[in-house]
Amino acid sequence: MKSCYEGICHCNCNDELNLFNEIISKELNTDLTLNKIVRQNIGWFSDRDTCDHMLNEWGLKNAFGLYFIWYKEDYCADHDLFHMTCKYIGKGHIVKRLINHYNTKNFDAGGLLYFTFIALENRLAKYVEQLLLDIYDIPLNNSEKRGKNRLCAYFTQNEVD
Repeated sequence: MKSCYEGICHCNCNDELNLFNEIISKELNTDLTLNKIVRQNIGWFSDRDTCDHMLNEWGLKNAFGLYFIWYKEDYCADHDLFHMTCKYIGKGHIVKRLINHYNTKNFDAGGLLYFTFIALENRLAKYVEQLLLDIYDIPLNNSEKRGKNRLCAYFTQNEVD
């Protein structure tokens, strides 16, 4: 996978982030942005080949909303950020859904997977999930995806620890 850091670390992901922000602002008249959505409630779990998922340790038994599963792709020492790519987007009871994915999907991650989630009402989670799938090509999502862009985020060391 081609890194979004090119040359002297010029990220080329921002155009796709701006597209989402423009559409959601226009259609919902909200200040909700993609950066606010994907950088909340960051956690991790292991892939099946490594060890038990350990998802019950996060204390999220009743958490409901929109969640993202991320791979850590690259690191930029200039900006002290990890380049993360989104591999799956879903909605529902966060821990139940992530445990189901742990048991049924082959993430082929070689260790840790990262997740983020935002607590949203079901109807809003449906809207945001569909808008994301209309804009981004999320590799492990199979249904209703039409997007062509790659969804990336940048996390600090503290966020991925």
